[in-house]
Amino acid sequence: MNLRSLTLALFAATLSVSASAGQLACPELAAAVQVNACPSEEELKFTYNGYCSDNAKAYANQTDSCVRYEDYRQMKNTARWESKDGEFDGYVSCDLPANKVKALKATGMKVVAQGKLTKLVCTYPSGINFTYRTKGACKLLDEKACAGDAANCQASCDMPGARQAMTLPVIIDIEASGFGKGSYPIEIGYFMPDGSSFCTLIRPEASWTHWDSSAEAVHGIAREQLASHGKSAVDVCLALNRNLRGQHVYCDAWSYDYVWLSLMYDAVDLVPSFVFRDIRELLSECEKSLWHATRSQVEARLALQRHRASGDARTLFETLLEARRQCTGDLIV
Repeated sequence: MNLRSLTLALFAATLSVSASAGQLACPELAAAVQVNACPSEEELKFTYNGYCSDNAKAYANQTDSCVRYEDYRQMKNTARWESKDGEFDGYVSCDLPANKVKALKATGMKVVAQGKLTKLVCTYPSGINFTYRTKGACKLLDEKACAGDAANCQASCDMPGARQAMTLPVIIDIEASGFGKGSYPIEIGYFMPDGSSFCTLIRPEASWTHWDSSAEAVHGIAREQLASHGKSAVDVCLALNRNLRGQHVYCDAWSYDYVWLSLMYDAVDLVPSFVFRDIRELLSECEKSLWHATRSQVEARLALQRHRASGDARTLFETLLEARRQCTGDLIV
């Protein structure tokens, strides 16, 4: 199926939405699973330097967490957990052993409205929340019973038969000189919903001297190419601000890409005119479960040069469309 057909299928899948009601209770964490790895100390220190940079205010970061590294670490040293059925998820401190997480019992349940979403939030000791998200309405079946015994608390939620139409996102990708301290962006590219794209090499600033030959073996960009064909950081930032002004753009490695983007903007005293976000915010549980296999299929179908920024951005875009198509019904357009 080509890009146009996938896009049409996505829209067609949103034309008819049915709903039914379902009852939900807080999950037993004894059966919950940790679904991503805890960050290493090196990764935390690397992202701290970017998150707490001069560009922090541009993204409305909680700057209190930037006063000390220890405060930032407490906020970010977490891993994502899911309930056994994948309906609820939450972020749990990596300092809390898994056996202690699994021993926790729910202490409360509440319904929270957030824009067009309804969140069913289950609270646990140690400040842990597991959340179910839906575009349907939820209500507690017996608020008094919930206040007295969270273990027996239940909520009724409308279960939409299909997700509402989404605004197709701009996808961005960044290639870098390597990972860790001293690394910097060397190429940036994005893919637009209309099929247009942008990609440019970035000429390193004088202070950007780090180079990792193992990273070069992956992305295939030689440092000499940056000097001869790259654009200056200021020209790249101005182009991005002009082309992406006011938009939300999404990437799949936010903790790294955010640092590299901030480094580039800080170097030239500019602030992004767009909002930089994590593509995981867009994914349903079904889409998350299909993501890696679907991406491999898309990569094989497109046969693009991998690990180049605009090509990777297109791959991510089409992976999102294909995963969405599979989760909303295999439509033929």
